[in-house]
Amino acid sequence: QFLRPTKAKAFVTAHERAVARGADVLAPDHMLARLRAMPRYTVPLVQSHDDLNIRNVFACASRAEVVLIDFTRSIERPLSKDVARLDVGLAFDCALDPEQQLPANVLKDYYTGDLFAISLRHAVMGAVARYKLEAIHSLRKQILCDAQRFEYDPSVEYTVAVISELLYHADTGDNDLAYECASRLTAEVA
Repeated sequence: QFLRPTKAKAFVTAHERAVARGADVLAPDHMLARLRAMPRYTVPLVQSHDDLNIRNVFACASRAEVVLIDFTRSIERPLSKDVARLDVGLAFDCALDPEQQLPANVLKDYYTGDLFAISLRHAVMGAVARYKLEAIHSLRKQILCDAQRFEYDPSVEYTVAVISELLYHADTGDNDLAYECASRLTAEVA
């Protein structure tokens, strides 16, 4: 339910760039095959914005209010879908606040292994983009809290949702680092 209909050729450029800089990454067709071969399981469905990204969130600092826009319809999607989209968008959308870009080593660390195991080292290494990291921490904490209501471990679901969003950024933004992170997570989960 996360992978958009896509073909491996969409990621060839990002793959080639990652390989050129020495990254050990899965080939696009191999990565997609591994993801598609994962066992299917039931996940909690919730009403979803279906395009939750930072451009669709307005915050009013004086009243501590948050307003979602471009929300003309809602659709049932897996619990992790919207949160993963916002999580990855905060980290990899380079057009957002260019002065608060996360360093590559922080991105690799944040998008490898257990996505819910965030250390103090992350906060120190990513201090230049402190607000983005704090938002990502809050999102991941929220998905854990929401999953508890369903008595559900969201680890695999959230990881696959994040992989899907990383691949989106690898394709649309020609982002080889997003591709590398997607490849690493795929190797661990699929």
